[in-house]
Amino acid sequence: MKNTSKFLAVMLAITGLFCCAVAVGVGAGFNAVRESTDKKIIAVAEKVREQYPDISEKELAQILNSDTEDIKDDFAKYGIKFDSGWVDIQSGSYATITIVIATAGVCVFGILLCVMFIRYCKMQKRQRLEIVKCLEKINNREYDLDLDGSSDDDMSLLKQEIQKTTVMLREYADNSMREKEILKNSLADISHQLKTPLTSILITTENILDDDDMPVKIRRDFVMDIAHNAHSINFLVKSLLTLSMLDSGTVELKFKKESVNKIIDECISRTEVLADIRDVRIEKTVKNDFSLDCDFRWICEAVSNIVKNCIEHTDGGGYVRISAERNSVYSEIIISDNGCGISPKDLPHIFERFYKAQNSSPSSVGIGLSLAKSIVEKTGGYITADSKLGVGSTFKLRFLNVRLR
Repeated sequence: MKNTSKFLAVMLAITGLFCCAVAVGVGAGFNAVRESTDKKIIAVAEKVREQYPDISEKELAQILNSDTEDIKDDFAKYGIKFDSGWVDIQSGSYATITIVIATAGVCVFGILLCVMFIRYCKMQKRQRLEIVKCLEKINNREYDLDLDGSSDDDMSLLKQEIQKTTVMLREYADNSMREKEILKNSLADISHQLKTPLTSILITTENILDDDDMPVKIRRDFVMDIAHNAHSINFLVKSLLTLSMLDSGTVELKFKKESVNKIIDECISRTEVLADIRDVRIEKTVKNDFSLDCDFRWICEAVSNIVKNCIEHTDGGGYVRISAERNSVYSEIIISDNGCGISPKDLPHIFERFYKAQNSSPSSVGIGLSLAKSIVEKTGGYITADSKLGVGSTFKLRFLNVRLR
């Protein structure tokens, strides 16, 4: 619409200028005719008065204001005959020339308008065909387009919007391919994680069913093994459901000011049984208690997963330290251990789902740290890890004191 309006405005302006020029030209032509006629009439009148000085101005005016035939008759009384070679006072040569020129100008102008309109229509058609071809490419998932949208007309604006849409579609397509690949790998990992405990459960169950005379102690060990594998499957399913809820945005965190001491105590309570089994002591160091704006349930889930990971990778007699600090910008919870550490090769990938480092325990499913990272980021913070082989690892959970909403 903008381009069409501009074209029509230009055409109207040109038409207006041309009409003004024609009006001026025609007016000038008629003025020239009138001046020429007036001069001829004055010359004739002076000639008549020279030969007939008795004629009055009133009679002369009546003769000049008469019709053409009456003028000829009146002048004939004084011996002036127009058929004898005198110039015709009513000559319209100037008027005729003016009309011819004006008519020719109108015709030329009309032709120019038609040519300009045809060229404009062809240009619009060419641009429309270009856009149609680009849309066909997009439908065929070909996103490499060459659209020139540098001007400021309607078609250029449309091309710019198509270019933006194409960039978005390309990004969506790339993301979709990556997500499909991630989903494929995730399904393979999930299948592998479920296959091992399920196979163990099936084999153990078959052994129990096939041997009615199995000793009670062995039967009890088999049942405990089944229970352990069932708990592993339950943990995996719950973790996957939690991750999917976090990814889809269906989890609504209920933010509230919570004591960092209370959070750490809850995490210690959740992991102290595992720590006792592995003979790992948990040390807490919080000099000054402070509040953290978070969802208590979910932040405890994140911290507990990290503490559990540290306990699993620390030998008996080792320790896991949990501390908390606060400055003017952010608050942080620090979890460190003196365990086996993480290799530089594995460190960049430990927060990826189902990733298992070289020194991971056989029961690890590689999902705890990924879940912790998702929860911390959902809370508005971020998590970092630093580690040295044979020395230990340190995890830092940082949260801005003023949460960005």
